[in-house]
Amino acid sequence: MASTSETGHAKNISNFQDMIDACISYGINYQPSEEELELTALIALHAACDAAHKAVNDPLALYGQKVGLREKLFKEIDPLTTRIINRFELSKAPDNVKKSARTYADKIRGMNRKRKSPPPPGEAPEDNEYSTSQRSYVMIADNFGALISILAAEPTYNPSEDVLKVTSLQAMRTNMDTLDDNVGVAFEALRTVRNARNLLLYGQGTGLVDTAYAVKKYVLSVYNARSTDYKKVSVIKFTRPTKKKAPKS
Repeated sequence: MASTSETGHAKNISNFQDMIDACISYGINYQPSEEELELTALIALHAACDAAHKAVNDPLALYGQKVGLREKLFKEIDPLTTRIINRFELSKAPDNVKKSARTYADKIRGMNRKRKSPPPPGEAPEDNEYSTSQRSYVMIADNFGALISILAAEPTYNPSEDVLKVTSLQAMRTNMDTLDDNVGVAFEALRTVRNARNLLLYGQGTGLVDTAYAVKKYVLSVYNARSTDYKKVSVIKFTRPTKKKAPKS
């Protein structure tokens, strides 16, 4: 399911085609002196915006896939951390070391539970939301690494369960970084094509939306505001994406 913002871009592009159709219907009465408002320019802009919007689809899907893989791993951290602490309590480690391990475990589970769920498939966060989300993953991974260091330094921590062994936990910690890096690479690729698309649609003075408003002004200079001809374009709506505030960390 496409996100509200992605649907909004597609709707703007579709509505721009409706505006072009209306301009074509005016025949010889549509003769703007501005090159950017000529029919050939409008058609070219529509084609460019449509292609740019479609170019977002593959990077968006890949980003969602990488996010899903990372989320699957991080969901395993909470129950695994509880198992680790319960096993570590059976070791001969000093009380202050066990207390330190519990502190890191509490941080891991606390941050993981407060972490904002990833967007559903077909959506991606804005830049500020992404940066805030990334910090939470990094902090969880760092605390998990600190907990592993405590386990590795304690000779009496020697579980028989493979998943609780230090080597297995270290491999998981490395995988956390790998999956997080993969998300970062995918997001950068998505951001590149998304920014290119947004510039075509919303660039000041040159974007699809501003061009659509300019067309409306031109048509209003040709026809009466109450005329049926002007209403052909006046009723066509265009919107700009709403900037979201970054969530508090």
